[in-house]
Amino acid sequence: MEFTRVKLALTCLGLITIVIIQILYISSKLGVNCDIKDVFFKYEIDKNFKSNEILPAIERRRRLPDALIIGVRKGGTRALLDAMALHPQIKAARREVHFFDQNETYSLGIEWYRQQMPFSHSGQLTIEKTPAYFASSITPSRVYQLNKNMKIIIILRDPVIRTISDFTQVSLKLKKLTNKFI
Repeated sequence: MEFTRVKLALTCLGLITIVIIQILYISSKLGVNCDIKDVFFKYEIDKNFKSNEILPAIERRRRLPDALIIGVRKGGTRALLDAMALHPQIKAARREVHFFDQNETYSLGIEWYRQQMPFSHSGQLTIEKTPAYFASSITPSRVYQLNKNMKIIIILRDPVIRTISDFTQVSLKLKKLTNKFI
């Protein structure tokens, strides 16, 4: 019994260490200083704060993205977004917005697009991921019109491995669907 607890504790410690290493690696690649305390203690309360006072509001608002992650289906865009979102200075839109590649959503306007983004502070980066932007011919000009300094992160993958991964996922979904109706 005691051995199992020790094993569990060591496993948890190992996972925490891996997450910390990933955060530090990503922050070094982004050129952002990351104080590891910020990861675990996100908000610091003013030492002069009295419990009967109202905390000042930190300016959090929805901002247009600073960067877009694009790529191919089953290329690893979600994995990259999830890894980047571990960094405290990065806020990621959690779903694919399809603003630039679909006329229906593009016609809703920039304010609609902004409302799809997460709340962030002025020092944080906002990132959106929609892999379909990669294959869209209208996306580049629309992105440029919105922000000519937008950073584009493109994820590519070995086409054979990607095709196998895509085929496997589609096959499993079809199998689940057919089993429901049988």
